[in-house]
Amino acid sequence: AAGNTIFVGTRTSTIIGNVHLGGGANRLLNEVGALFLTDESIELGDGNTFKNAGLLSPGDRGRVQVTSLTGEFEQTGAGKYFLDVDLNQQNTGNPVTDKLIVTGSASVAGEGPLLLLSINKAFAGPEDPGYVIVHSEVGTTNNGFTPTLTPGAVGFEFKAEVRNGRDLVLFAEKPPFLSLLQDPASGTTDPNVWRMGKGIDNIEQAITVDDPFNYLVNLLRLQPDY
Repeated sequence: AAGNTIFVGTRTSTIIGNVHLGGGANRLLNEVGALFLTDESIELGDGNTFKNAGLLSPGDRGRVQVTSLTGEFEQTGAGKYFLDVDLNQQNTGNPVTDKLIVTGSASVAGEGPLLLLSINKAFAGPEDPGYVIVHSEVGTTNNGFTPTLTPGAVGFEFKAEVRNGRDLVLFAEKPPFLSLLQDPASGTTDPNVWRMGKGIDNIEQAITVDDPFNYLVNLLRLQPDY
């Protein structure tokens, strides 16, 4: 078969749902400004590539979706992979974040704008397993992919790194509240406030991911970093 080439070329172009192409040399290019709302599957065939230079949102915003891709995946530096994060799904067996499962190789650059759907449980730190947002059995490469939150949060530094050579994993660095309060930029010089920050640090380190106190911790960490 000759195969298919799908181009999404204008700023108003949108694909919604599953994409299943026939045999042959298929290619799916989501161009700059174009939007692809995936569902359960993208079937291009082994060795064929889905390239995202535009806006990719599994399941649309506000719904966690796992999408399987038969083929290769590449996101360019211009691409955006929008990620829903439902912290309340931790320890339930349900997915916490959107996820691409790729049969071929995966190369990920660009941006990952985050949408937090719930904040009642702790966000994974660098020492935790984290949340797999791209999985490839062949291998995944991080070419500068950057998770972002708008507005930025004073108490979270969102990161993504490849683990096991196959998984691109989302997590957050969480600076101690004491260090945030002692930073001259905070404008706080009251030792009593510093002691309160140290107390919150001690509680955060002692509680489990499911502890209700995490909601308060997350509210504090999510204060805008203007």
